[in-house]
Amino acid sequence: MEIWKDVIGYEGLYQVSNLGRIKSLKFNKIKYLSIKRTNKIGYINVVLFNNLSKKSFYIHRLIAISFIPNALNKPDVNHINGIKTDNRLCNLEWTTTKENVNHATFYGLKKDRKITYNQAIEIRESKLKQKELAKIYKIHPSTISYIKLNKTYKF
Repeated sequence: MEIWKDVIGYEGLYQVSNLGRIKSLKFNKIKYLSIKRTNKIGYINVVLFNNLSKKSFYIHRLIAISFIPNALNKPDVNHINGIKTDNRLCNLEWTTTKENVNHATFYGLKKDRKITYNQAIEIRESKLKQKELAKIYKIHPSTISYIKLNKTYKF
């Protein structure tokens, strides 16, 4: 049975369902019945409009926020079966970043690309943009950001 809940901050405008769908109440239109587009890293995102502003969200995060209590305040939402487009409530859970990475590694979902200590120093000292560095080192731009912000490869 499909259950719908308001998107927090967009009450009366949008709702998400436990089956991984989102709908606009204004236009009475359900989005993402069949998935055709994902972002570069495989997640489905949606742009929501509120008054004159618009903001992009990952659907899996909207569903988790609406349906899954997060008493331990874990920051990440994990797709239990590893399929990033399967946003059904039964496939989502709150995790720490470490738990999420361990899950991806265990199930072979994460390409194991390690950065050496010397490469991390080069990245931290580089004046190039994150996207350029990500291409050079063949890693995600967010990994570059974490290195530059001293969140990983701490020295």
